[in-house]
Amino acid sequence: MPAEWTAGAVDAVQRWIDAFPTPFPIAQRWACLGEAGPAGGPGWLELPDPGVVAGEWWLAGPDGPERPGAYLVDEVRRDERGHLLLRVPAGLPADARSVWADITRPVDALHAALLRTVPASLATDLVLQRLAGPPDPSIPYPGGLSIEQAEAYRACRTPGLRLVWGPAGPRTTAVVVRAAADLARARRRVLLLGATDAVVDAAVAALVTALEPEPGQVVRVGPAHPPVADDERVALDLLAARETTVEDRRRAVVGHQLATFAGQDPEITQLTAQLAGYDDDAYQRAARRVAAEQELAELEPRRRAAAAVVRTAATRHNLAVSARAAILRERDELADARAALARIDVLEEELRRLERELRRRRTEQAVARHWARRRADNWLDRVWRRREAEVADRDLAKAERETAERRSAVQWELLQARSVAGTVTAADLAAIDARLVDAHNEVLAAATQLVRAEAYAEELAARAEAARLRGAPTDADRELVAAAERDGLPARYERLLRLRRRRPSSAAALGRLSAEHHALAVRAAQQRARARVEIIERAAVLATTVAAAAALPPGRFDVVLVEGAAAVPLAEVLAAVARAGSAAVLFGDFQRPGPRLPGAVRAAALSDHGLATWVAGTAFSYCRIDSPEAALDTEGCVAMLREFRGGSGFPQPRGYRAQEQVAR
Repeated sequence: MPAEWTAGAVDAVQRWIDAFPTPFPIAQRWACLGEAGPAGGPGWLELPDPGVVAGEWWLAGPDGPERPGAYLVDEVRRDERGHLLLRVPAGLPADARSVWADITRPVDALHAALLRTVPASLATDLVLQRLAGPPDPSIPYPGGLSIEQAEAYRACRTPGLRLVWGPAGPRTTAVVVRAAADLARARRRVLLLGATDAVVDAAVAALVTALEPEPGQVVRVGPAHPPVADDERVALDLLAARETTVEDRRRAVVGHQLATFAGQDPEITQLTAQLAGYDDDAYQRAARRVAAEQELAELEPRRRAAAAVVRTAATRHNLAVSARAAILRERDELADARAALARIDVLEEELRRLERELRRRRTEQAVARHWARRRADNWLDRVWRRREAEVADRDLAKAERETAERRSAVQWELLQARSVAGTVTAADLAAIDARLVDAHNEVLAAATQLVRAEAYAEELAARAEAARLRGAPTDADRELVAAAERDGLPARYERLLRLRRRRPSSAAALGRLSAEHHALAVRAAQQRARARVEIIERAAVLATTVAAAAALPPGRFDVVLVEGAAAVPLAEVLAAVARAGSAAVLFGDFQRPGPRLPGAVRAAALSDHGLATWVAGTAFSYCRIDSPEAALDTEGCVAMLREFRGGSGFPQPRGYRAQEQVAR
């Protein structure tokens, strides 16, 4: 049973539901929302906004998402017209365009939320039409706000229920954004609501710029417009997708495989029909014989050219060998001269050694004579020096005799060696050695060329023999090959074989792959659902529409800010205010049209006081604020009415500087 203080709202919402039943067929928990069509950009499908709140979105056939063949939608956003854009899952087949979702109509969620609402002081104040007094004037406000904006900002920071009258637009958004950012910095949880998705997205975009939040600090619930929909720090779908990256990658791979296999079946059937009567074995045999004939015709001139190359290489090799042999004979003829030149070098070195030894002996004899002539200190020293001089004289005389004898012998051998060498010099021998090296290199190069030429000629001969062994083609072979190649039958046959090799070997294997894809999607949906609840519970600022707020998980917020409350049914505002712990501020312009309702509901509200109050009415009309005089006379209502001019920061009213100084 509803609480006594919400009974009127619950009864009115129930009559709203009765007057406007759901237009979607619902099977168990799933509802088919229609067929998605192509969107303006690639990778997206478009669906007119069904006006529901959904936890999971699926693309499937008529059987729904409970069976394999359904594809989980990873991301839903809005385009500039307000239509829903669904990101195309990987491998989505062309026949899966029905959109299925576990929907909750906002009015049904509102009815359930009102039923489970526990008594709350601020919601009770709204039911009793009891607004709080003026905001606390001692609360400081940020620079760039006008006097009226500062008063509205203080209302957001002061406990209690208050209304703010002013047209929706930049100045209202400026207050809401500044207040929500400062409340978040003060570790106060904020529920930021708007009458439409466009209003919510504008506020969230400004809040992200002002607050620069960490991922999950500001959370946008529900399909959003870009750039909010692309912000991974804010969009709830993108935040929850972080928990399923592994499943999403595997699901994308399996989805592409299923799409590939599904696309292969029609092609396999078509190729099979086109290849009826085609015998690939007969074609291959005939093609080999025709190719052999063509190969023989191509090989014959190449074989003749190869034989000519072999003859040229053999001639070059023979000439190189003959030239090297002539140089070898010439070098052998100079063998005696080479040995004589080597002996001359040895003998000349020995003569130089004899001269060096003789000079050393003479030096020693001169030193001994010198010391013998010098006056000694005693007689024994003079005797000793005289004996050393005599020994040096004898050694020198002996060395001169021996050196003279050996020099004569060496000079005789040197004359003989020079007579043998004749006019041959060492340069002549070095030149002939260099010529021999060049001749040897030429022989090696000619031999390499000859071997390669012979190997190539043998290869051509072997290929020609193999071609002859394949047999000569007949006219029937030529006609068969020409017809098959003209129709492209061999290429089609190869394509058919490749498709059959890549395709699962049985329908059971294909079924297992489809079941794996569906199991991965179900697991990802469950993980994302849990992640959404956790993200919502941790968010410092939660932003969504007033209608969608009723479907949020139960929970309290320190402050509830509603922008566009004059265009929202009173029952929805009551459910939102019931979530507020310390403050709730309702922004709106009662001079604009009220809530947008179905025609049947609006017609019923003309004769139903409950519907007129709780559904067709707003918080402003309920609090009897329906004129500028009433708004200005109500202490709990802040008015932002004056026009703004350009300037730095946020808009400022006329006479802003003087008014701000007076206020201070």
